[in-house]
Amino acid sequence: MIISKYLETDPKNFKERDLRDKKVLELGSGTGLAGLSFLLRKAYVTFTDTADVIELTKLNAYKTYNIVKRMGTYHEPVVKVLDWTAAEAEQDNVMIDKPYDYVLLTDCVFSELLAKPLVATILRACNKNTIVLCCHEIRDEDANNAFIQEFSKFFKIKRISPKQLDKKYQNDMCEVFVGKLLKE
Repeated sequence: MIISKYLETDPKNFKERDLRDKKVLELGSGTGLAGLSFLLRKAYVTFTDTADVIELTKLNAYKTYNIVKRMGTYHEPVVKVLDWTAAEAEQDNVMIDKPYDYVLLTDCVFSELLAKPLVATILRACNKNTIVLCCHEIRDEDANNAFIQEFSKFFKIKRISPKQLDKKYQNDMCEVFVGKLLKE
């Protein structure tokens, strides 16, 4: 919800007209709320999660799409199983629309062991113009530090201040930031 409200409260960076037809990849979609926020702004959204969660993601993505498609030109969602620890070729088969304009991750940082494969997956989806939008609850300091350390090797991080977030939708334990690939 924090990301969804941030998209509403930061019209300078997330105007609907600027998001229209953009390609978005949501990693670890869960219920898909962050990706749906982009879908409702007429972006092409690929939702991904593990096999045990993907049916919930698919249900929410298509239920929302079936409601809004009657009201205008919205793009049908793509919902795929993606395991960050899978082989590169398998990931490439899932991420068919890469590079993406936006990569979203919400609450994906919960284990130190997943930091490197998660960042490698993000890298596979990006080019120099991709914007990575991340929001996660800091559940484990070691996992958070491992992710930030690995992510910082490849991306410039701009932390979003609580002042830029909706006052009702923020949490001291949640970190929101935007990442862009470092110049080579």
